[in-house]
Amino acid sequence: MANWIENPDEFPKRIAFDFENYQTIHPFKIKNSRDFNDEIISSIMFFSLERPADLTEIAYRLVIDGLWTPDPVNTNNYYDAETGVSLSKVEIGSTLPVVTGTNSESITRFIYNGESGKTVRIGGTFTNWDSWIYELEETSPGFYEISIPLPQGKYYYNYFLGMKAITDKTNPEKAVTFVDNHDTEPGQALESWVLDWFKPLAYSLTLLRKDGFPCVFYGDYYGIPEKGISSKNDILKTLLKVRKYYAHGEQYDYFNDRNLIGFTRLGDYEHHDSGLAVVMSDGRGGGIQMNVGKHLANTVLYDCTGNLSETVYVDNDGNGIFYCKDGSVSVWIKQGQAVNRIFTAVFLSFPSPPLSPGRVFLSFSSGHSHGIINKTA
Repeated sequence: MANWIENPDEFPKRIAFDFENYQTIHPFKIKNSRDFNDEIISSIMFFSLERPADLTEIAYRLVIDGLWTPDPVNTNNYYDAETGVSLSKVEIGSTLPVVTGTNSESITRFIYNGESGKTVRIGGTFTNWDSWIYELEETSPGFYEISIPLPQGKYYYNYFLGMKAITDKTNPEKAVTFVDNHDTEPGQALESWVLDWFKPLAYSLTLLRKDGFPCVFYGDYYGIPEKGISSKNDILKTLLKVRKYYAHGEQYDYFNDRNLIGFTRLGDYEHHDSGLAVVMSDGRGGGIQMNVGKHLANTVLYDCTGNLSETVYVDNDGNGIFYCKDGSVSVWIKQGQAVNRIFTAVFLSFPSPPLSPGRVFLSFSSGHSHGIINKTA
C-alpha cells in the first residue's frame, strides 16, 4: 500500500521558483510505500508544478533544514552573481504541445511517435476507415505528423503500420476499451476469448477506472446461445450501475503485488455518496489497505458484487482494509447505497453520439480500440 503526507511540518523540505521571485515557498509531498505489516519500504518526496505559460526554463532553489541550497541531484546548477546564491535550472523546452489536437477552426493536427523510417497512415470515420488516403510525414526521426481539414464533429481513428492498427498514444484517455468483441469470440479468425472466471475482473478494470470509454460486448451482456456462451448481465448490470453512480473522482492505484491489486475512486460532490474501492486477484485472495478519501471517511462499505458478506469500516482519514476471494473481484461502496436503481441499457450504433464519463458505449460489432477527436465550434 502507499500513503500520502501533505503536512509540511512533518519534513523540512521546500522549494521556491524564479518566476515567483522566490516569494512563495512550496512544501513537498511525500509518498510512502508500506508492506502488509505497515512498515515503510520506500519513500519519495515530490512537488507537482503546473507548467507556467511561455517559459522554456525554470530556475529554483530548495530549503532543506531551514537553509537555502541548490538541488543536490540536479547537475544543471549555477551561481547567480546578482543574488549571490546558487540555483538549479530545468529546461522544459517549447510550450507547443506535441499531441494530437485541433490547431485552428478547420484543421486537426495528428501526431505519431514511433520507430524512424516507417510508413504511417491514418484511417477513421472521416475516411470510412480507409487507411490509404492519408500518410503522415516524418518531420524528425520517429516523429510523424499530418494536418487534416475536418468539419465540426466527433471522429474515431487509428494509425496504421501496414495493416496493423495502433491507438494514438498522445490521446490515451480517449481510447475505447473492451474485454471481448465479435472478432475475438470463439470460432472467429482473431479468437482470443477471455475466460468466464476472469470477465468480472476485466470488466471491473474497464468500467470502473477513470480513463477510456468502455465498450461492453453484446455477446457478454446477452450471451451467445448457439456457441454455449452464457449471459454475464448480472455482474455487468451491477458494474454499469456502479460506474454511473459511484465511479467518480480521483483515482489511486495499489498495484504492489503481481496477483492481488486494487484501486480507489475518491468520489465527488456532484454524485451523492460516490467513491469506491476495488480489489481483485487472479490467484489467492487477500486484503489491501487503501484510502477512499475524506468523502467516505467514518462510513461502512460493503461488497456490492455479493462475493463477500462482510463489511469494512473506513476510519476518519479514509483508510480501510478491503478484501476479495481467490480469483475474484470485490467492489466496495457505501453501505445503504443499493445498486438496484432504475437502469436501462441503451445500445448505440457506431459512430456514437458524444460520450460523457458516466455513459457507456455498448457495441454489437465494434469493439476495437480507437482514438477519438471531438471537433467543436
